[in-house]
Amino acid sequence: MNIQRYEKKLISVLIPVYNVEAYIERCLVSLFESSYAKKTHFILCDDASTDNTLKVAESICLQYMDLEITLLKNESNQGVARTRNKLIDTVCTDYFIFVDSDDWVEIRFLDCLYENAIFSHADVLYYTKYYQRKNNITNVIQQATVRQNPDALHILLKDEIKGNLWIHLLKTSLIRQNSIKFSEKLGYGEDLFFLVKCYFHATTFIPIDETLYNYNKNNENSITNSEKNRANRFTDSQFFLKEIKEYLEKMNCFFQFESAYMIRCLLCYFNVMTNGSVFQKFKYRNSLGAYKRLPLKVPFDKHFHNKLITYCYANHMFFIALFIQMAYKILHKIRKIITPPPTIHSTGKRVLDNKSYI
Repeated sequence: MNIQRYEKKLISVLIPVYNVEAYIERCLVSLFESSYAKKTHFILCDDASTDNTLKVAESICLQYMDLEITLLKNESNQGVARTRNKLIDTVCTDYFIFVDSDDWVEIRFLDCLYENAIFSHADVLYYTKYYQRKNNITNVIQQATVRQNPDALHILLKDEIKGNLWIHLLKTSLIRQNSIKFSEKLGYGEDLFFLVKCYFHATTFIPIDETLYNYNKNNENSITNSEKNRANRFTDSQFFLKEIKEYLEKMNCFFQFESAYMIRCLLCYFNVMTNGSVFQKFKYRNSLGAYKRLPLKVPFDKHFHNKLITYCYANHMFFIALFIQMAYKILHKIRKIITPPPTIHSTGKRVLDNKSYI
């Protein structure tokens, strides 16, 4: 169903839809009521929902006949990766962004994207903050700021920028010129893998310092929260980490991002160790043997340390958090003892182990 066709827009909003009867109205209304809605192409794809999601979506779309809305339907359930690829193939604008159908946005969400995209022409624009909402508790998630590579890909791999599609406005030509697609083999982490490929090929990044997206963590049927997907998290995370490594090796740059990649691996392992079943924890513990030879700087990475502490407190593992903090301080003292002091050259740079550090 194509509600109406207008002149070419700058931005498309892509919305994969599946069994979100309770949330889809709030999501669509929050987007359609934006002052920039008439300048935007909205593309929805229902992945064969088994509830009344499609009927609700059609009803809402018909109330906004003055907007350009395309509603696609899968005859059978295709999965989120294939549905996202279908949505991207439909895009005819310079930029696009995904929005999850159980989330919602603030009134200026589209405005800020337009204002920054028009003047920057960047490959990737992203929101540095968003609201995380669960059980009437709202947290503001803050992320790192970056404007160029290779820093951007380092920070993404280290989880300092979240691998969430809905904070990223992506240039369509970047995706098509580099044949970037969602991996339909992955059941988890396909969005991060997609963004790794985008970040690798991108040259310009624009951070937007606004908090305008509401990430809903109350939907127990979502891919992230469902029991079935949590049960498969061990196998799936191993698989998508393997895919990322093989891609970086294919691009002949894995050595450049090895430390950041290892931090991502350890964060995934720690997540399962704090949230997974006993069986998953046992398998993860054994699989850690493959990562015994970690780059020396990984245990000393400040962001990695902070993430571990955050995971512990979130899961009420207070004694483990205290242990990690004590171990971190001891490791730093040992490092100072075994590391020779840097020599200062006339250039003003410190030199250590034949490498220069600003």
